[in-house]
Amino acid sequence: MTGLQARTEAATRYTLIVLHGEEQGSATARGVTLVETKLRAAGIHIPRPDTH
Repeated sequence: MTGLQARTEAATRYTLIVLHGEEQGSATARGVTLVETKLRAAGIHIPRPDTH
């Protein structure tokens, strides 16, 4: 049973790397973008760094 479990976990990790390994940017940057998108969708104005 342990050998099967180890192979299954390895296959799952490999699949996640294949599907998401090419994502650019840090997790923090993606999180900030997600929060800003949700706030804007709720009607809250979030100034962009390039606007004054």
